[in-house]
Formats: sequence, C-alpha cells, structure tokens
Amino acid sequence: MSASGFDYRAVPRLVRPHLGGSRRLLAAAVSLAVVSAFAELAVPYAVYRLLVHVVVGHGGMAVPQAVALAAAGVVVTYLTFGAATALAHRAAFEVIARIRIALGEAWSVAELSDLSDRHTASARSAAGEEVERLEGILAHGVPEFAASVTVWLAMTVWLLGEDWRLALACAAVAPLAFWTMRRAMRSNAHRMGEFVEANAAMGRAMMDQLTALAEIRVFGARTSGSTAVSAIQRTARLQSAWGAAFLRWGAWFSPLVTATPAVVAVLGAWLLAAGRLKVDTFLLFVVLAPAYTVPLVTLFYRMHSLPLAAASARAVEEQLDLAPREPTTVTGREPRDRTLAVDGLDFGHRGRESTLRRVSFRVPEGTTVALVGESGSGKTTLLEVIAGVRRPPVGEVMLGGVPTADLLGVPGRRWVSLAAQNPLLFAGSIGENLRMGAPDAPDGLLLDALNAVGLLGELGDPVLDRRLGEAGAGLSGGQRQRLALARALVVNAWLVLMDEPTASVDPLTEDDLWESISRWCRGRTLVMATHRIALARRADHIVVLDRGAIAEQGTHDELLDRGGLYAELTEAESRAGAGIR
Repeated sequence: MSASGFDYRAVPRLVRPHLGGSRRLLAAAVSLAVVSAFAELAVPYAVYRLLVHVVVGHGGMAVPQAVALAAAGVVVTYLTFGAATALAHRAAFEVIARIRIALGEAWSVAELSDLSDRHTASARSAAGEEVERLEGILAHGVPEFAASVTVWLAMTVWLLGEDWRLALACAAVAPLAFWTMRRAMRSNAHRMGEFVEANAAMGRAMMDQLTALAEIRVFGARTSGSTAVSAIQRTARLQSAWGAAFLRWGAWFSPLVTATPAVVAVLGAWLLAAGRLKVDTFLLFVVLAPAYTVPLVTLFYRMHSLPLAAASARAVEEQLDLAPREPTTVTGREPRDRTLAVDGLDFGHRGRESTLRRVSFRVPEGTTVALVGESGSGKTTLLEVIAGVRRPPVGEVMLGGVPTADLLGVPGRRWVSLAAQNPLLFAGSIGENLRMGAPDAPDGLLLDALNAVGLLGELGDPVLDRRLGEAGAGLSGGQRQRLALARALVVNAWLVLMDEPTASVDPLTEDDLWESISRWCRGRTLVMATHRIALARRADHIVVLDRGAIAEQGTHDELLDRGGLYAELTEAESRAGAGIR
C-alpha cells in the first residue's frame, strides 16, 4: 500500500485465486440476496396499492390482499436473506481458510532472512485481523453490493416508465451523493500508507511491551513514555485526522440521499396541482421514494469499508509474496552416504555484511564436527545453512551428494534434524512435541530419548501426556532446550545438527549428557556449534570461525599446537574456570 492512494484491486486480486469451489456458494448467495432485495419492495408496493384503493377508489388493492402481499414479501425477504447470509458466510470462511493455508505455506518456504527482517506481529496480524476484515467484504459486501445495484437500477427503469420527471428527481441526487462520497474517500488517500504503518507499528509495540513486561517492571520503565503508548497516540491522531477529513464531504451523503423523498414530494405536489400528474402515480413515487434510497445507503456503508479492506489485502499479499517466485524443485534424489561437504559458502543477511565468507570443510560419514568461535562468529547461521533452511547465494552444502535444501522437501523422510538453541515448542503434549519430525515414533523411543537427555525423571508421570503451554510454557529454559535435543534424537536422520547442546546443563552433568548423545548418534554425522572447549575437544574435527570465515580447523591437539585463535579460546576458558582474569 503506497501512501499515494488506495489499491482497490488488492481485494479481488487476493481473493480470486482462493475462491475455488466457493464461487458457486457466492453466486448463489448473490442470487438470493437479489431476490431478498426485490421481495423487500413488496411492503411499500402493498402500501401503495392500498392507498390507491382508498384514495382513488379503483385499480388498487383491498386491505386483505395488501396485508397478504406484504406478509408474503416479509417471509420471502427473511428466508432468502437468511439463506444468502449463510451461504455467503460459508464461502467467506472457506476463502479465509484457503488464504491462511496459503500464508502458512508461504512462510514454510520463505527465506529465513525475509522472515527475520519482519516483526512477528506483522505475520500474526496478516493471518488474524487482516484476513478477518475480508470476511465482511465477502460475506456482506459482495451480496449486498450486487443486490443494491441490481434493485436500484431496476427501480430506476421502472419509475422512468411511470413518470420520467419524478424518476429523474429520484435519480438526480445519486450522482451528487456519490460524488461527495468519492471526494470523502480521496481526501484520505495520502494518509493510507501512514495509517497502515501506524497500525502495524502499534501492533508491534504492544506485542513487544507484553513480551518484555517483566523487564519493564524490573527497570521501572515509565509506561507514559513507552513505545507502545507513543504508537497508540500516533494511531489515535491519525484516526482523528482521518475522520475529520472524511466528514468534510462524507457528511453530505446521507442528507442528500434522504432528501430524495422530500424532493419527490414537492415536485409531485406541484405537478399534481398543475394537473400534469395522476394521483396514483403521485402516490407510487411518494411511497417508493424512501425505498429507492435504501440501496444507496447500503452502498455507502459498503464503500466506506473498502479502503481498510484494500489495505488488509495488501498486508496479506506482502506476506504471501515471501514465498519464492519459483518453487523449490524436489528431485527425489537420496544421499548416497552420510558424508557432509560444505564448499565455498558465502551468506549474508539481507542488507547486511556477509555473515559467512568462503567456508569450506568436509565431515566424513559417522564423525562429529564442532563449530567453535566467539559470539557473532556465524556458528548458528552456518548450522541453519547446513540444515537447508537458509539458501546461500554462493557455494553449496551437500549430504551424500545431494543439496541439503533439496532434502527438506522430500516427503516421508527426514534426512536432517536440528536442535536449536532457542527451540520452537508449541502448545500441546510433550509426546506431540517429540513427534514433530517423527509422527509415527513409538512411545518407547520417545521415552528413551527423554532418558538420554536427562528429562525422564524430571517431568513427572505420565510424561508424554504432560501438557505444555505456548512456546513450551511450564518448562524451564534448560528443560525446553533438552526437550528439543530429544526431539532431534528421535528423528532417524543421517545428519544431526545441534546448537549449543549442553548450554543448559552444568559442567558436572555435561559429560553424562554428551555420552548419551554420542551413543544415540553413533553412525550418524553430527555437527554441533558450541562455545565450550571442554565439549569441542570431544569432536573428531574442529572448525574455528572468526567473523564468518574459517580461521583454522583440525583436531583439538593440532589446534593447540598451532597456538592460534582456538588456543586463545582454550586459555580464556581455563582462566574463567579458575576464576582468573
């Protein structure tokens, strides 16, 4: 959404590919809404015919017939309106479900760099309130808009056939009313981009404040000066300016439309007094003039919601655009062995300096490699590139001769498993979390994995049925990381990647945990990132990273003999352990 105006095509552009079988439901809803709108005219028409019967004395409709016609119109109106509403809502919910599925698919294949550059609140808003806003357009706007336009045009043609002068009096106000509406909507076109950004900023700030509530209380941050309050105040100011600008012209719409019956009555009375109009025709226009304006008022309220709906559609499109233009091709090739080869790897987060530069090393089948380096040296990023969740622009990562990124899309098999330092745990049971990468894993295997990471005796019984809250709430930070380790072990992967696998345990239990991991991963290729030299020395090979490049590599003893960066890190850890500065 640009600040220069509204992209009204965004709504149909977003909805059209996701209509699917809902097209028929929506078409049926539109048809029923049109029938309902016409049936609604039965009441004023019955009143008109009754007045003709009373005033003129002939050509009208007696009370019983008029009441029956009005009652039938009411029944048909409510039945068809209810059916139209039900069908339109079902179609809307189906479309919204498809859009949300498409969002999930887009996020699942998007580059992590693209996702990490955006605030989580933007994605949550797109899948939540932004998509929900489209429900009003589909479930109400489309049927009511179609019915209003159809009925208004039909009434205009009908009334023109009765008396062109009064018909023009009815219709003449509509262009002026919609001109004022157009001016009102255009008056805020230049604010749209700022308004959308302000709403997004408010959502981000509020999420950040709720997430950091403990720190805010501890540090005594003043709420009145917080980013969230500032964002709310900015949005409120923009909403006030929006409303004031809209009212300058939008306020004229309703008076102009509702003035139609008065204009018709005055003109009709003048023509009637001059003998240039029949009484029954005068009664027809006086009774139908208020009903003639109802479709216009409906259009007003639906048009009023279009700008925000267009902005919501653009917000959803921006999230859908995160998916690669050309989908990843799944070749179906399987690795010939468990050998990992990293060759000439360069990688940089978008808009930043390269995080990894010319990284190359080889991990023979069934061996363990440790990635060592200071904080910020690129260890975690390298693990993510090896896992295939980040695609490098230069270089390649191959497991058994197949790019690891291609292995992610192979159905029914997990060749790579990853235990992140800050793992994702979702609300559900411990068993469900463990089966994330191995849905058919038996309970016995899950219990063995929990035992291997020292969690079996800590989480109570029955451990697999224990429920966790959002993001693993109910577990300590260390327990969450060890549960992620167990999840990585459960997957029968050829390549196991671990980020700081023993960071959550004390040095006394580190040995036991690592021995369990080593036994479990015997025969697999293991790559771990760690800052603990005591753990790194257990690896078959050590790769030392310095600002994204390989400073040196070799075994523990070889690197110590060289006296390079690894030796410095080893000495620093020894000093820290001895309490020496």
